[in-house]
Amino acid sequence: MPEKVERPADLYAVPPEQFTAARQALVASLRKAGDAAGAAEAAAIKRPTRALWAVNQLARQDGTVVARLIDAAERLKMAQLGRRPGGDMREASEAYQALLKRCEEHARALLQPVGPGLTVAVRNRLTRTLAAAAADPALRPALREGRLPHEVATAGFDVFSGVRPLTRVPSRPKGTGSASTAAAGQPAAPSDHERLGRLMRARTALAEAQAGTVELVRTAAGARRQADEAQRAAERSKAEEETASRRVAEAEQALHAAESVDSCSPSEDTREREDR
Repeated sequence: MPEKVERPADLYAVPPEQFTAARQALVASLRKAGDAAGAAEAAAIKRPTRALWAVNQLARQDGTVVARLIDAAERLKMAQLGRRPGGDMREASEAYQALLKRCEEHARALLQPVGPGLTVAVRNRLTRTLAAAAADPALRPALREGRLPHEVATAGFDVFSGVRPLTRVPSRPKGTGSASTAAAGQPAAPSDHERLGRLMRARTALAEAQAGTVELVRTAAGARRQADEAQRAAERSKAEEETASRRVAEAEQALHAAESVDSCSPSEDTREREDR
């Protein structure tokens, strides 16, 4: 959080829990200074979700990695569209996924000091917003500056907006009629644009599913550790109970032995009579 919130852009760095008070104070300050436009701009900024705040903080604190993520998203898009600058499809995809994971982990770390544990839902929204903003030319400037105004709410996103894939027109085999007559009555095949868009949405869904699986695995591992600790504690308690039981039994035996010896010894009165 900045030391002072003096302009609307500063609000994007304020944690959600402190945002409303900071916005109200800034609006009042700008109005008092006669900056009606600035006050209106500040008042229009919505309180961020935890996921959105983390994404904006990531851009503000590590702009280099965000810039690399944007570049990787662009290379992946070009590779999927068959454009030469994108390079190898597999290599571009692996580089993009690695950077997306790195950005997500950094953003998650930023959330630790400002609230309770990160839920799967928050993590999924964080990842989706990062991926969509990095791929969307319209959102990239706001992402670079840490000023995204909202999360990306759609389950998937179209990274191919504004571009067209390179396509090849296959030659028609000899002896065949026109495309319209050959395919009469058949539904039109999806375009390259649609297929690639579905591919990217599927990749996003896979990333979200993997994130959820990792979280569940961690939860299960934690539960197993707790169960193991409880088992060890139960075993220690059982051993202590057995030790205590043995001590009680030994004490009872010692008591019985002492009582037996005492009953066999002549009393003081009997000894006096025998002396007389």
